[in-house]
Amino acid sequence: MVAEGLRREIVEIRRTGIAFDRNEHTPGISAAAIARRALGDNVIAISVPAPTARFLEKEQRIIAALRAAADSPDWTR
Repeated sequence: MVAEGLRREIVEIRRTGIAFDRNEHTPGISAAAIARRALGDNVIAISVPAPTARFLEKEQRIIAALRAAADSPDWTR
């Protein structure tokens, strides 16, 4: 069952381009993250962690900021 849940999560990450940690790594802390290939085939990641209560309040704003960062042409400089 754990493997199937992980597979579903990976499918969702590939679909949306955003990964979430909801109290998984550290209780009381949640995060959203993106990763992109940059110039020279380097992988760059941005993670935005916050206390879970604050993360939930700001989740849509965090997602919007990560999407804007992901779409930035600066990745190819």
